Amino acid sequence: ILWISGKLFKNNNRIVKKTGSVLYAIMDFSKYKILFVKAFTICISIQVMRVLVCYVVALAIGAPVEMKYFFLFIPIIFFILMIPVSIGGFGIREGASILLFSSVGMHQSDAFMMALLTSCALVLYSLPGGILFVVRGLLKRKIIKEI
Repeated sequence: ILWISGKLFKNNNRIVKKTGSVLYAIMDFSKYKILFVKAFTICISIQVMRVLVCYVVALAIGAPVEMKYFFLFIPIIFFILMIPVSIGGFGIREGASILLFSSVGMHQSDAFMMALLTSCALVLYSLPGGILFVVRGLLKRKIIKEI
C-alpha cells in the first residue's frame, strides 16, 4: 500500500507520510485482534443501521426505490457530509440525496423529505447518549469539586 501511494502521490510527500502513519497505526492493532474485530463489527453495524433508517423513512413517505441503492448511496452521502462546509451537514445531505436518488427514479421532493426526516431521526436517537454524556460530565465536576 505504501508503494502504491508512493507511485500515485510521488509529488505529494505529505500524503505518503499520512498513509504510512495510518498503516502503522493499523498494524499496532495486530496485538489486539479481538478488540479490532469487535470495533470493526460495531462500525459496520452502525453503518448498516444508518442505511436501514434511511430505507424505512423512504418507505414511510412512499418513495419506491430498491434497497440496493440505499446501500450504495447512503455511505456516499455520509462521506460527503464529512466535508466541513455547513453546520451539521444541513443542505449538503439534502442536495446529495436529491442528486443521487433522483437519478434512480425517486422524486426530488421525496428525496429531500427522506434526507430531512432521516437527519431528524438520527438526532433523536442520538439525543439520549448526548444527554447522558452531559449529565455524567456534570456529575464528575460536582464530585471533583467536593473532593
